Amino acid sequence: MRETMYEARKVVCPIGLEAQKIHTCPNDCILYRGEECKNLDVCLVCNACRYKIPRDDPSDVEGIRINKRVLAKVMWYFPPISRLK
Repeated sequence: MRETMYEARKVVCPIGLEAQKIHTCPNDCILYRGEECKNLDVCLVCNACRYKIPRDDPSDVEGIRINKRVLAKVMWYFPPISRLK
């Protein structure tokens, strides 16, 4: 996964396309964007966790890592205005 993300950035950045990362529900129910959903940790529709739950990690407390949380799903959005310029 890291290699493909690196390759994508290597292609997109020199072209000058701006990409926005938008956090999404793992089941594609909602986007964690806007004032009402920005700080949620659980999906309002399906109650899925916003972050991956690491297994066999001694720093876990009730399934959630305290110091570093990894997002379950991220959507890349390329605004059309920057592409048309």
